[in-house]
Parts: sequence; C-alpha cells; structure tokens
Amino acid sequence: MRKALYMATVVATRFEPLIRDFYQRLLSKGKPYKVAVTACMRKLLTILNARMRDYFAENDTAENGIRTA
Repeated sequence: MRKALYMATVVATRFEPLIRDFYQRLLSKGKPYKVAVTACMRKLLTILNARMRDYFAENDTAENGIRTA
C-alpha cells in the first residue's frame, strides 16, 4: 500500500496543482525530500478520504455498497 501511495504522490507532485504547490512550498522552506513527500502523502490521503466521504454521502450508500436511505 505504501509503495502505491508513494508513487501516486510522486506523480501528484508533478501534475496536481494543489499537491505540487504544497510540495514546492515545503522544499522552499528547506524541508528534506523525504519529509516533503511524506507530508504530501498524508495530504493526498486526506483529499482522497474526503472525496470518498462526499461520494458515498451523495449516493446514499455505505462503504460496502448497501443503500442507507
């Protein structure tokens, strides 16, 4: 799981504006590469979690696919 998240984050630091700006800001503050990437990994997970939450709330389904309403 960590390898997949790492690779997704590396791609996001190049192409996703929100993650890219955050990554560049960390590097400009003097953070080491691994610290910046780890922070971006956490930010990416937070964004993905919020998107999943909103998706399931919009479709009135639980995470297992069963309709709740």
